[in-house]
Amino acid sequence: MTVSRKLIGVTIAVVLAVIVGGVVVAQVAPNRSGSWGHGFGMMHGRGTMHGRDSMHGEGEHGMAESEAEYLSHMIPHHQEAVDRAFDLLALTERREMRDFAESIIAEQTAEIEFMLERLADLYPGVEPDQSYQPMMRPLLGLSADEVDRVFLEDMHPHHMHAIMSSRMLLWSGADVSDDVADLAEAIIASQSAEITLMGRWYREWYGSTPMGMHGAMMRGR
Repeated sequence: MTVSRKLIGVTIAVVLAVIVGGVVVAQVAPNRSGSWGHGFGMMHGRGTMHGRDSMHGEGEHGMAESEAEYLSHMIPHHQEAVDRAFDLLALTERREMRDFAESIIAEQTAEIEFMLERLADLYPGVEPDQSYQPMMRPLLGLSADEVDRVFLEDMHPHHMHAIMSSRMLLWSGADVSDDVADLAEAIIASQSAEITLMGRWYREWYGSTPMGMHGAMMRGR
């Protein structure tokens, strides 16, 4: 069943943890044009991006420059984040991480539904990428503290990949529909903010910098 474009205008309450143990409520809400926006605000607009010349060509894990390839790849990429967030929710003992898992599940599930709709409407012959290679390690069997550490290590490059893929799409010069461009900008904004949050937690809990996060993108466990 095709979901109406009105899905973009639905406000979703997304619970995000703050560093000092509290909770901030961030919303995925429509901006003035009725398109995607996140509670963190649009930190990266199409007119403020830099480094375009260094980002051309397909990268590892299927980064693509066309809209069809972007949607096809980003659907399983988001689904992996949602699946790992459900695992985190079941295994973590930190309130901040439970809230963070819930925010990822809510936000990225809504984005998956939107991307499935747009892929079906715009490119009916294109399916979600079946060759997607997982970037995140399993969490089952780890201690609660190890669960948090591995999740942060792996979600950091996972988010970076989504940001780079979204920037590549916007910088490529390809024909991109307005609502998909708005979604790409929203992914850049929200996941950039989450990278900052994860880096602060990692330093506080494990005593090193985000550069120490290796994750499945850099090497296997």
